[in-house]
Amino acid sequence: MIALIVLLVVCSGYYFFTIGKYLYYYSKISKVTQQENLLSPKTTFTIIIAVRNEEDAIAGCIESVKNLDYPQHLFEVLIIDDDSTDNTLKILQKSIALSSNIKLLFSKDYNSAEQSFGKKKAIEYGILNSCHEWIVTTDGDCLVPADWLSSMDHFIQLHLECNMVVAPVNLIALKGLGYSFQHLEFLSFQGMSAAMTNTGTYCLCNGANLAYLKKCFYEVGGFKGINEIPSGDDMLLMEKFLATYHSTKIKYLFDFKAIVKTYQVKSLIAFLNQRNRWGSKLKFLKNKIMKCDIALALLFHLLLIMLLFIGLFHTKFLFLFLFLFLLKIIIEGVFLYKVMQFFKSTYLLKNYVLIQCTYLFYIIIMGIFSLKQYYSWKGRDIK
Repeated sequence: MIALIVLLVVCSGYYFFTIGKYLYYYSKISKVTQQENLLSPKTTFTIIIAVRNEEDAIAGCIESVKNLDYPQHLFEVLIIDDDSTDNTLKILQKSIALSSNIKLLFSKDYNSAEQSFGKKKAIEYGILNSCHEWIVTTDGDCLVPADWLSSMDHFIQLHLECNMVVAPVNLIALKGLGYSFQHLEFLSFQGMSAAMTNTGTYCLCNGANLAYLKKCFYEVGGFKGINEIPSGDDMLLMEKFLATYHSTKIKYLFDFKAIVKTYQVKSLIAFLNQRNRWGSKLKFLKNKIMKCDIALALLFHLLLIMLLFIGLFHTKFLFLFLFLFLLKIIIEGVFLYKVMQFFKSTYLLKNYVLIQCTYLFYIIIMGIFSLKQYYSWKGRDIK
């Protein structure tokens, strides 16, 4: 029992220190000011959208790209179909028929000696066919804001040393406790990404809103070494950038006008497969600090659950559980509130305590579930 208490003290101390670390670095991020947005656009971009079975969302995605407020001669859009089996192609062909700077490519046409798999193969093929200096990736189920490229351009002009820009992503709000749970967890990841990107200690980003120099993509070897891993076209690539360049070359774009929005998954099976896909990247990461933080977070939550069950028979342990759980709610709440303020999602607070109660068990279940060696995504079984 003494060993359990010692372990609990160490883990809880480290966990609260980690959340405090997120809060500290998040508060130090510089927001893009209105004055900075007066710069004339000059950065050239190739937008790459790898799509597979996106018949429900692709039309909206293309429409949002068409509405970009950025000089047409400074960007192009390459959509790469990753062997869709639904009506995605028909919708695409109709949506881009009259667009001169949107081009449709097919992943199956790409052959190389060290060919990547799935989405990485599609992105690789897009980069091979790109004409511009900067690569910007998003997904077929995303909606990009009109000022997306303008925000990227202004930021890049102010940070000429950077070669990768990690940018914010938010979920399209839906009513219901399950959607609030999904949304709040997603924002916690976004908050961690924002807080830790500029420190160079984490490789946490989202391919739905990521930009990097094309020449640097090739300098790090592209997806070589990670090309057979089904996911990780974002985080694993970011890790290669961190291993090759100084961390100051990777920046976080803290601008509300740059937020890309994506849809929430609408079934439990899809949710579990999505989380399993995200978790599958972690075992391939080499970042020891990030892995340590995740492992100790899991252990902390496991110890809290153990403390709760012991507390059912020993009141003093129940009080200890309530103290630590309340402290967790408060510290995490302060951090998440700041994140929600930026994303204008503070309405999620009304379900915050209830979500915290379920999250205590959820994080352990998902930690175990992510050990699965297979999952299904976009109609493709991944092993």
